[in-house]
Amino acid sequence: MSKRLTRMMVAALATGALAAGPVHGQSLDLTIDPTAGVPGDVVSGQVDPADVDAFCVTDVAEFQARFQQLATDPNLFNSGGVGGDLFDRFFPTGDFDYETYEQLAYGLTGLVAFGLAGATGDPTIAEEALPLTFVLTFADLSTLQPIGERGTFDPETGAGTVVVPDVAPGPYAVAAACVGPTFDVDTLEAGIRSSAAFLESLGIPVDPEELIAELGGFDALIAFLQEIGPTLLEPIVVPDALGVQLFTVLATPQARVAGLIADIEALVEAGELEAGQARALIRILETASRSIERGKLNPACKKLAAFVKVATAKVKAGALDEAAAAALIAEAESIRDQLGCDGGSPSGAFVDGCDML
Repeated sequence: MSKRLTRMMVAALATGALAAGPVHGQSLDLTIDPTAGVPGDVVSGQVDPADVDAFCVTDVAEFQARFQQLATDPNLFNSGGVGGDLFDRFFPTGDFDYETYEQLAYGLTGLVAFGLAGATGDPTIAEEALPLTFVLTFADLSTLQPIGERGTFDPETGAGTVVVPDVAPGPYAVAAACVGPTFDVDTLEAGIRSSAAFLESLGIPVDPEELIAELGGFDALIAFLQEIGPTLLEPIVVPDALGVQLFTVLATPQARVAGLIADIEALVEAGELEAGQARALIRILETASRSIERGKLNPACKKLAAFVKVATAKVKAGALDEAAAAALIAEAESIRDQLGCDGGSPSGAFVDGCDML
């Protein structure tokens, strides 16, 4: 099994694992900075190293031993042998007769586990793979299913980073976990059976010998596992320990300015603002948006400040309802805060390379 395959598979261990919750209820002390931002921002995470030492597998030999146990346990994969609780659930006749995708999923998942156990005899594979089991990821707040690209944290220092994914604005979880394979037969069975639908969707032969022939040999099978190995591992891993913090994904300033323009247009459609009065407000916001897109934050700040003044003036002139104006002004001021106007710190990946003059 190649090093690239092992890296891909272990990096995928977090996918689908977080929702299962910690195996023994252990909790990782996690802090993040910042706690709000836009897609593309980098979030720094810090896990208490003492928790990692107490609850996570940090030794290469122990890491290999866990997959060795999974691959060789008589009641689990039994190194491809016949018999055992898990085997009997997929091959009730007692023979390795592959007739279903569930049976193929059993065989291929066992092969993946056997490879991670150090079957190649190359210790560097496990050495490279182990750090990738310390995962830092964004996750859905209700299900804890991972979202976006996974990052990692250093098991010695507890420090790591993860990028805010391209998701809709709102609250999300940032989760840190050390993960590994489950040894629960029921969980393994359910996970393997869930992989069967994936294998069937690929349209591959059910019989492993036919699959190897179709792919072009055993080396081609290994290459094939480079692609599907992560998917096979997803449903059979769980976190040893888990830490979660709340993160708020913000809309980009450009999107928020566009929302302000839409709000003004809605006031016009509702007959609460004349089109001529609205045009002046919209022109200011369009100019501010162009400045933001070009990284010219100082001109954008000035335009948003001008928008507040013009909206206030329209209230005094009786052209705009006070309550409607208050909502528009509050959003404009919030965007200015996000941009770091009036001496604040700009927030968001859009700041990169900007001209502050």
